[in-house]
Amino acid sequence: MSRARYSSTSSSEKHALKRFYFGLAAPLLLCALYFSFATILLLRSGEYMPLDDIIAKQAKTGGRFGSAVLMRSYYFKQRLYKAVMPEVTTLGSSRVLGFRQEDFSKPFINLGSLSDLEEVSEVADAMLKIKAPALLILGVDFWWFHPNSENRVINRSPEDAHIEANDLFQPFSWMLSGRLKMKHIADILRGDSPDIGIGGISYQDGFDAAGAHYYTSIVTGQKAPEDFKFAVNIGKVRNSDRKYAHSDVISEIEWQKMLDLLDKLHAAGTHVLVFIPPLATPIYREMSKVGGYAYVAEFRKRLKAAAEKRGMPFFDYHEGGPPGSTDCEFVDGHHGGTLIYQRMLLDMATKDAELRGRLKLAGIGWNIEHYGGQASLLDNEVDFLGIGCKKPSMHPH
Repeated sequence: MSRARYSSTSSSEKHALKRFYFGLAAPLLLCALYFSFATILLLRSGEYMPLDDIIAKQAKTGGRFGSAVLMRSYYFKQRLYKAVMPEVTTLGSSRVLGFRQEDFSKPFINLGSLSDLEEVSEVADAMLKIKAPALLILGVDFWWFHPNSENRVINRSPEDAHIEANDLFQPFSWMLSGRLKMKHIADILRGDSPDIGIGGISYQDGFDAAGAHYYTSIVTGQKAPEDFKFAVNIGKVRNSDRKYAHSDVISEIEWQKMLDLLDKLHAAGTHVLVFIPPLATPIYREMSKVGGYAYVAEFRKRLKAAAEKRGMPFFDYHEGGPPGSTDCEFVDGHHGGTLIYQRMLLDMATKDAELRGRLKLAGIGWNIEHYGGQASLLDNEVDFLGIGCKKPSMHPH
């Protein structure tokens, strides 16, 4: 009797142990499968591809490079410049990224997407060591000269970044939010896309072969805009937040860096056009209404004088952009779309023969005539800002 009870208890314990080990093994197996999937996905997308390989692939395929994990544009742009050694370039933050090779008749590279004046100056040094461009379009942001910029810490990925444990959690987050869909996963795993990186393959977002940037997912409505009805940037103005922090005084330390940069470029013999990128109308009007931006007015006045002193043509597009611009041509409150940049080139060209001789003016004019009122040259652009924009691409040309 006791032997039977012992045998029965032993059998129950065995079943319990099996359930325990199965309950432990199943989650571990699922985790192993997920991390294997995430590793393959990230590597297959080209997120960690060496920069020279990315540049070579883009030159061959014409694809876009849009990383969703790494921030390597500081290094990418320098390597791209060295690979091409262009006659024309543009230098600045993300607010110069709309200048494209298609608008120029000479080799062009976009050196935009730099974080601050320090990075701009460093990239300018690297550029001049390789070869001084014949013509450079320099975009200058007002927030570089806020006193807070003196203590800015740059968040930059290593040039030769490799996959890390934290990166493996990203795909789960993207799938959960709906940014990464099964179609995108299939496109990435197939491995035959001309594009590179999660953003590039999934949405054709990112840098083209000449370094310009495309916001395809936003303008076509595949992703929600970050600045719907310009509400986010207006809120930052009211709250003195980040780029829109208030100040009565300009940073003299950052201003001296600006003068040093202008002198460096002037000494290199490069023809430099200096411009202040535009804000959408609701943003600069809100800044005027709220007040607290005396340093911005001082910056605009000083930059004009400094450029003219060095014989550099100067263009101030701060208040809404070049002639003909509309708010519907902005991607968000402080980033113009393709048409804004083409309008700036056209306006600059009327005043500068050096630039005029290097532009495809007929093509720029055609785009403005047929796509004016859009942020892109895409026929499937939507009213992504929600401000009642009627897109010309919706009608036959």
